[in-house]
Amino acid sequence: MYNLLTQTSGIPNFTGGADWEAHKRQDHISHDSIALFRDRPLDFEPGTKFYYSNSNYILLGQIIENVSGMPYGDFLQQNVLTPLGMTETGVDRTSSILPQRAEGYDSVPDGFRHADYISMTIPYAVGFLYSTVGDLIKWERGLFSGKILSADSVRLMTTPRMGEYGMGLFIRDGAHHGVITHNGSIEGFDASLSYYPEKQLTIVVLGNVKTDAPDMNTDRAQPQVGYDRPDHCKRTYIVAVSSRVNSSDRPAEELPHLFRPRSAFRSRAARRMRSARIQ
Repeated sequence: MYNLLTQTSGIPNFTGGADWEAHKRQDHISHDSIALFRDRPLDFEPGTKFYYSNSNYILLGQIIENVSGMPYGDFLQQNVLTPLGMTETGVDRTSSILPQRAEGYDSVPDGFRHADYISMTIPYAVGFLYSTVGDLIKWERGLFSGKILSADSVRLMTTPRMGEYGMGLFIRDGAHHGVITHNGSIEGFDASLSYYPEKQLTIVVLGNVKTDAPDMNTDRAQPQVGYDRPDHCKRTYIVAVSSRVNSSDRPAEELPHLFRPRSAFRSRAARRMRSARIQ
């Protein structure tokens, strides 16, 4: 499990095989995805290199199911989402009707097009959730305040190893402050979530156009992290809502400001965004 959590297992990435394009368009259970890489040779001896493989999270999700005796989504609901009050986060099922669900797009030379289809049964523990900016703030606060994991577990999780990776998170030295971060990408959606522990500051960027905008906007925000704030504001969270959010079946105009106070984005926070680790 250590090698799975630290991305040093050497297990091939199931999203990179020859069968991936056909596989992603059909509904599957986790065992079907495991079958895509089960008989493939390791890319390297476990523990000798860092290589990000989504297959690791498929296996970790299966381990959780085997140990808990619960479907992975139910386990998350009972142990993470409900305790943290994350009412705008859940398993993204294509058949579900979600008010203000965001549509995913690709950017093309003459504008936009609908993103390629992927069955949301495929990402599984890699990232088959939808979420919002507000709920991701709840997640970040809950994780680093000890509501989900013990202090020792958080320390293990955020200790950098090969590839500046801990256990499920990148731990990096930014231009101004250290940052604990992870981005994600899936058909039509990109996301970035970064936490600056010295400033107790979180930057969330979600986008429903498949670009590198979330990472770019987070990079643009980093110089702002060093500004001075009064002591009573040290737990204020600056939230970036990325590039485009739609209220109908087309991309909306680009948001004019990178940073908005919470009251300004509260209505937008209800718009559903898929949150994924697939890279």
